[in-house]
Amino acid sequence: RLLRLYDITGEQAYLDGALEIAAVMAAAQMTGAPQDEGRWPFRAVPADGTVTQDYTSHLQPAVRFFAEMADRTGDPGYALARDRAWGWLLANPGNAASPSYMRWEGFYEDQSPEMQTGLGDHYSAHEMIAELIERQPAGWQDLVAAILDTVDARYLIEGPGTVFQQYVPVTLEWTGWPEATYASSLQYARTALLLHQALEGDPRQDPAWRDRALAMAAVCSHGQNTRGIAADGRMFTTVKDLVAYFNVDSWYEQNFNTVKYFLEIMALEPGLAPAAGNHILAADRALTLVEYPGAGIAVRYAASGGAGTERIKLAARPAAVMAGGAPLPELAQEPGGADGWYWDPGTGVAVISHSVGPVEVQAVVSGVPDAQSGSGGLRLHAETASTGVVTLEVSTGIDGPVSLEVYDLRGRRIRRLTPGPQVSTGVHVLEWDGRDTAGRRVSSGVYLVQARAAGQRATAKVHWLR
Repeated sequence: RLLRLYDITGEQAYLDGALEIAAVMAAAQMTGAPQDEGRWPFRAVPADGTVTQDYTSHLQPAVRFFAEMADRTGDPGYALARDRAWGWLLANPGNAASPSYMRWEGFYEDQSPEMQTGLGDHYSAHEMIAELIERQPAGWQDLVAAILDTVDARYLIEGPGTVFQQYVPVTLEWTGWPEATYASSLQYARTALLLHQALEGDPRQDPAWRDRALAMAAVCSHGQNTRGIAADGRMFTTVKDLVAYFNVDSWYEQNFNTVKYFLEIMALEPGLAPAAGNHILAADRALTLVEYPGAGIAVRYAASGGAGTERIKLAARPAAVMAGGAPLPELAQEPGGADGWYWDPGTGVAVISHSVGPVEVQAVVSGVPDAQSGSGGLRLHAETASTGVVTLEVSTGIDGPVSLEVYDLRGRRIRRLTPGPQVSTGVHVLEWDGRDTAGRRVSSGVYLVQARAAGQRATAKVHWLR
């Protein structure tokens, strides 16, 4: 979180805090036998390293934190801490020969030791699955499936019962507090969808993962407090709150987790996102700006550092995508690191990859001509030279007046061009120098040129760079 805050704000205090935490954690990382090598105790005194609670909890965030610190600083000590912690996870709860094999909890542990139920140590099943999918070590496919099977056996509730009634499937939060919560259930749904997609085409993929995940997300969408005078919109803590009105006056709520997982689920299943409007579903970098201006601009945003890849649900196919003021090329498939954008008409999602920013997704506004060839004998072709001059070729099979008009994507006419009062049959070439009617150079971007003659119309899309 500190690193993300630093990326968004640029405030040095956040980075200094992350560096201090990394130093303390690196010093406290344990060594020794395989059951200890690379792990951290749950609690230690930062000043002198005195361990106050020895058991281990939730190492995956530490792995990601040190991976990020190593990438940012190049410090080999951070990379070593990352690798040792990851090695511990594979050698212990991920190792069939270890006594700790499959000691996974469902969600998180925050209870006192007397409420522990035998597992004691807590290793997040869901975050381990996500990390395995990302890193893909040898045998990861079998391991992720086995971990989710373990979670199902311990925590999954599918059949209706007296407590949960029709609100199933759901998952219990963890062994020490066996309550079905919306946060734990949505985390499961996110993980099941992630795993279903990661094993696409693999015989180990279980079709039930996706069906169960979608059903679970639907159940959780009913968990908002909208009843009576206390209808404050927060998510209830447990499913029983919805059924039996338990705990409706509790200070505790689940908004902070449910929002996160609903967003991640929509990124994996764009069909669940609102059909109207435009929505950034996922971004691999912190976003420092997000705007939905309308009037021809579907969304405008900036990623920290300029570069990034985003998945955006759009109401319509982009007319163009600009990054740093220059048009990005449209690609035939999702960008694999190359700058460009890809549109999936089936899901309504644009995947955009860029090395500079900000990014502006432009949309065709109603009333602006579509970019297409004309009817009858009227044709229009546009080409932009390296000098920035746009060459327009008008082909007409009818003698008579022809008009050409340049529009921006907000529907405003920028310039009117005419090849002459009377045009004969044939091809006529004109140039547009990127200036508007007042002689001012227009901004870089995508423009539409429309030709009209004898009731016919043809349009062409042009990219113009200042």
